[in-house]
Amino acid sequence: MQKAQDMTDGSVTVSSNGILSRVVTRIEAIEAKYGIVAVKPHLDACKAVLHQKDAIDVCVFGRFKAGKSSLLNYLAGAPILPVGVTPVTAVITRLRFGPTERAIVHYSCGLSEEVPVESVEAFVSESENPENRKRIDSVTVELPSLKRYDGLQFVDTPGLDSVFQHNTDTALGWLPKVGLALVAISVDPPLSRQDVALIRNLRNYTPRIAIVITKADLLAEHEIEEIVSFVGERLGKEFDEDFRIFQFSTIPDHAGLRKTFEGSLLQPLLEGRESIRADIVRFKFRALLAQTGEYLSLALAAAQQADADRSKLRDLILNEKASFESIRMDLSALATECAGQTRPWIMKRMNELHPAITERVTRALSGALSEMKGNLWNLSRAYEKCLLDSVAREMKEVSGEEGGHFCIPLEKARGTLSRAEQGFRDRLADNIQRVLGVRFAPQRFESKIDQPPAPHIAIGNLFVFNTDLLWFIIPMSIFRPWAVRHFLGRIPYEIEKNLSRLASRWTDKINAAILKMQFEAEKSVRDEIVSVESLIFRTQSEAEGFRGGLEEIDSLSSMLDSYNDNLDRPNQGCSITQTANLDEEKS
Repeated sequence: MQKAQDMTDGSVTVSSNGILSRVVTRIEAIEAKYGIVAVKPHLDACKAVLHQKDAIDVCVFGRFKAGKSSLLNYLAGAPILPVGVTPVTAVITRLRFGPTERAIVHYSCGLSEEVPVESVEAFVSESENPENRKRIDSVTVELPSLKRYDGLQFVDTPGLDSVFQHNTDTALGWLPKVGLALVAISVDPPLSRQDVALIRNLRNYTPRIAIVITKADLLAEHEIEEIVSFVGERLGKEFDEDFRIFQFSTIPDHAGLRKTFEGSLLQPLLEGRESIRADIVRFKFRALLAQTGEYLSLALAAAQQADADRSKLRDLILNEKASFESIRMDLSALATECAGQTRPWIMKRMNELHPAITERVTRALSGALSEMKGNLWNLSRAYEKCLLDSVAREMKEVSGEEGGHFCIPLEKARGTLSRAEQGFRDRLADNIQRVLGVRFAPQRFESKIDQPPAPHIAIGNLFVFNTDLLWFIIPMSIFRPWAVRHFLGRIPYEIEKNLSRLASRWTDKINAAILKMQFEAEKSVRDEIVSVESLIFRTQSEAEGFRGGLEEIDSLSSMLDSYNDNLDRPNQGCSITQTANLDEEKS
């Protein structure tokens, strides 16, 4: 039998990163030897994340009015997040250390802009951004006051069980990104069915869950102890696990509760963040091994077929509906359709903005013209400069405030292309299952939206002809009112013209991003077809090599599981030990 190690040219080398580096080395060798180019993006992502030092997300979940934002405001040392008796948080908000105080708004289309920290509420609150109409993905706030927690990133999520379904959807959508989940449970009432359901859902994404009983100042000490006991017993029966439970209050008299919360939960988490990062890495590596195993299973099933049937196998699996040309034409047509909707979408919003912008500019220039002196030439030059400055400022504000809205066609294009590409993968998987009897789980195509930078603001000529050249024969004492009316009357046209130009520039940038997404989707399809085709044409003599490869995949997966078992499980008290060097020990 050909050994698994024989699948590469040369010996297996394990770097100081241990089992994780071994996985990279082996998958690289398999990918290179058999031409499985479809696994390369996933492989590259694993190689990159192996060396990342991103902050660990500490996400606070809970029903609305559970005190999540108040807890995070305490950690931040300032009232950054809105609080209230009604559902107030509409957008995911992240708090982390930064050398200077700043806030970055991340729009759904990929655009970002820096805003004053004091204005965060205008973007994240339900009252000022109802149903997230501003199309904001998240807001990141960096604060020097969080220096003691450098390495952690605190995430405020919209309240669950809110009357606003989009709030619940936003909070649940963050679950796959959780490093540590803090479930805030208010004393009024303690532990609802929704809280239990949330914890059950969280356990699918992270083993690190802690309970925080908020508003502990509302009850006497013995009453709080009864609630802690009740919550612990109820969760123990529900999940057959012990959860560490903390009490918390922002009232000054309860400094001891806050000290225990920070010292017993957050500080150990900070010290053990490397092991948490390792957990995240391992999750990605397991998926990489599973994906590679599926391709090897496909190759083994194909190799066991009669050599004379290779072409027939190819025709059955890569048939017309699963051909590259077919999906390429579909992707091209869909991208063209999406791009065609961009300018009408942007111009619709521009037309809505036109009256308000015209009113503001007219008001500003009316006041300015009343102060301007001199002949017609001087008056027209001063007016032109004032109008130029006003229009440029308005166009810049439109780009900044409406950029997220303009990029909605880009979001729709990503979803459309992803569904079309996934449809191809599903058809391919069905063909493989039908012809070879091998389960082939299609990998989901994730296209990144390139952030289109705001276009350059350029204001065109403001006059078609220069009547001001006749200034020397026009007595301004008589014709000044006419000149002012003429100047002000041109403002709506100038606003419309420059809004149209701005729309064209935004359209060009967004459609260029749509075209790039189309090419990415086509490349993903091409890589998939190349990989499958390469494996279909493997001969019976190579079957043992594929069996050895599958054995090695199983062995690496077992080593990864064994590696994971050596970590402390945080639900057992939510303690986290430093195991950053475990890879080296196991290797």
